[in-house]
Amino acid sequence: MKNHILIFPEYITEKLKDIQVILDNISQLSTVYNDRITLDFSKSRFIASELSPLIDSIIYYFESHNNEVIVHTQSLKFKVKQVLSRNHFLEKHNLELTHSPDDYHTAISYTNFSLNKSSDDWSKYISEYLKREVFENRYWPKENSKIAMSKIKESIVEIVDNIFTHSHSEKVFLCGQYYPQKHKLNFTILDTGDGIPDVVSMVAENRDKSDSEKIDWAMREGTTTINEMSSKTTRGIGLSTIYDELLGYGELTILSSKGYWKLTSGTSIIEPTKILKNLNFGMPGTLIHISFFTEKMSSIDVTHNKRVIDNIFEDIF
Repeated sequence: MKNHILIFPEYITEKLKDIQVILDNISQLSTVYNDRITLDFSKSRFIASELSPLIDSIIYYFESHNNEVIVHTQSLKFKVKQVLSRNHFLEKHNLELTHSPDDYHTAISYTNFSLNKSSDDWSKYISEYLKREVFENRYWPKENSKIAMSKIKESIVEIVDNIFTHSHSEKVFLCGQYYPQKHKLNFTILDTGDGIPDVVSMVAENRDKSDSEKIDWAMREGTTTINEMSSKTTRGIGLSTIYDELLGYGELTILSSKGYWKLTSGTSIIEPTKILKNLNFGMPGTLIHISFFTEKMSSIDVTHNKRVIDNIFEDIF
């Protein structure tokens, strides 16, 4: 058995330049089967805590080629190892003996859960997870209303619902991080099933589009794949809801197959900036990264919401 090494870049974030380096390095090992692959982080100086699920997708990708994957924890620099310890990523993968406490109280624990159960089960799991990890955290702005809580929960549940409906992924991987000085709350939701471009390609008008254009199509209001599906009960993509919810209150990055799509709200809710990029190499599944602007969310008013939001947290608060 040969040993191959995947070297991670200096920075592991959702930014396009960092994602491109990671995928380019993976592509060099894409034809490796039945060997051993070591994940080497010796060059990595920073990893965004919420990007921990990306490591899972890489492990899954190589293991799907019948490779043995080793996470070389000895190569982790002290700060990177602390990040992966504080959010319980190393613990969940049995890669550490002692856990580093989260002295800063900014980490939102890494978790994964099965989609084999009913939607009520995983929806309740998400509600309890957000209550424990996010809304009871010292950095959750106390002036933020339950409407802001609803907006966050609805966004994450909508993403997971789409994964459940379309991707055929058995699991969802979830992790977050508070960035108090930047007034941001970040999440990554990842699955290893069918990518968004694969699902969107079922609609005839989309078959000649690039993967990033297919993602963009899925984000538009009124787009649906229902008529192209064999099951009449299958709903459309429905991601435009998340697009609407985040306008002015956050940013959204989607990496699926060879498509990279990013919505940057900035200070305008009228003319958001979108970035579409087609990558040379893609991985199975979908990675969705959300940044919520906590300061702006504290000013959300019911009258500005497109629909009436009931108190969906009544059962857990």
